[in-house]
Amino acid sequence: MEIFIEKIEHLFNKYNDTLNEINTEIEKNENELKNLLSELNGDEYDKKALDELIKILGGIKNE
Repeated sequence: MEIFIEKIEHLFNKYNDTLNEINTEIEKNENELKNLLSELNGDEYDKKALDELIKILGGIKNE
């Protein structure tokens, strides 16, 4: 019985993060990445590539 309880507790901990929490964390990381990318400098072609990547990630708020 003790092993069964341990397995149930393991499953509970494994799925403790909700999908909403995971999505929120993804959005936070994407925004941080977009902000960091926008700070990079380069030649005209590099800047166009970075701008396109930022656009793919959803753009930057308040642009």
